[in-house]
Amino acid sequence: MIIVTTLVIPPGGDVGPFNLYSDSDGYTVPFATNVSAAALQAGYSSTVPNDATIIRVISTGLCTNFIDLNINLITTTTTSSSSSTSTSTSSTTTTTTTICPCTYMNITITPGYIAFSDTGSVNVTYTNCQGLPDSITYTVSGTYIICSSNINSIEGHYTRFGVPLIVPVFPFNLGTLCCITTTTTTTLPPCSYVLLADINGYVLRYILATNTVTTLFNSSVSPNDLAHSNDKLWLNTAFTIHEYDITLSPWSQTFNRNISTGSVQTGFALGKPPGINNKLVTVDVSRSPGVIVELDITNSPATSVDIATLPAGAITPGDLLITDTAQPKILINLTSVTSGANGLYQYDYNTGAFEIYVLLGPALSAFGMYEEGNLIYLVNGNGQTYSLLPTSPYTVTYVQTIPIISPVAVIVGGSQLSECTEVILTLPPTTTTTTTI
Repeated sequence: MIIVTTLVIPPGGDVGPFNLYSDSDGYTVPFATNVSAAALQAGYSSTVPNDATIIRVISTGLCTNFIDLNINLITTTTTSSSSSTSTSTSSTTTTTTTICPCTYMNITITPGYIAFSDTGSVNVTYTNCQGLPDSITYTVSGTYIICSSNINSIEGHYTRFGVPLIVPVFPFNLGTLCCITTTTTTTLPPCSYVLLADINGYVLRYILATNTVTTLFNSSVSPNDLAHSNDKLWLNTAFTIHEYDITLSPWSQTFNRNISTGSVQTGFALGKPPGINNKLVTVDVSRSPGVIVELDITNSPATSVDIATLPAGAITPGDLLITDTAQPKILINLTSVTSGANGLYQYDYNTGAFEIYVLLGPALSAFGMYEEGNLIYLVNGNGQTYSLLPTSPYTVTYVQTIPIISPVAVIVGGSQLSECTEVILTLPPTTTTTTTI
């Protein structure tokens, strides 16, 4: 296989040339020799044994250090599809290799400390590139390179009439060269995680497969919910949408603007329609019963269009999501103010028509919703996560609890990229009975 090997060497680094080895033969025979530092900095293409997983880059010049580099194969993207879902499994890993400081010194070793001394050596103690204490002893004068920027002591060890003596040694020609470190950045597949918001304004990234949470930033607002796209994040309070410009991986965010929602009072439900970056869907809780509305956020204040009116006596304590299907659907968690029962309602996004209701029970308010592997997942405020079978009998199963660590308090919303949401609730099959007389 052909691999491109790249080193980043800071100005003044005096390393190379290099020989390249692999773990295929235990680093015995180089597969490339006398490679210049300039070639490696530009990206050196070479043929590597097919079963190799590690490349060892050894400097053969003045600096004789080496580094082992894991081979990162070219990223591929695969898509697995079924009747209801498509999940991207691609990921990108970028590895940057840099040269870090070391000490470069000339040491002169005399036969003895004074005329009647009979032996002599210099011992150097230091911290190596792995952060561990190390030492080396020299018995011959010469130029030496120690890969560390932290030299703890340099001492001359001599004997005089059989009595050991230790004296400080002051080398010269110190420089910075040679030690090597590696940094790795991994890009997450877009459907492998969801974003969560807590009541104190923290925005979190939750990785589904590993059940791990990373705090991304504190927005300093107390949001009702959140929604996001590939380059935007929105947090809603009652009459305001707080908009950020973002990159997903590696994560970054920059506050962009506040958008007034006008007369629409947004509740605990916010979602983004697929393929549209200037519209959001929420529930106007200033009306009774509440109304699902589409907000055009091109300008501030936003303009709204009614989609569907909620059932009388229903409130929205939880999340909503919009599916990226041929006929997009709105799934929204509603609670009955009289019975306290929680349910998942499904509406047609284009027509506003109500389609199906699934009872979740009184204990489950879905403050966050996401989809994975043909299932719908519901997250309550404490991070307890349940899966919902989208077909009859609509089984609800406890899965796991998201690890919430202080200062994160209560989950109030979840968001998944719209292209990752393709699971909808389906009606039970209709049974027809025919009687023949």
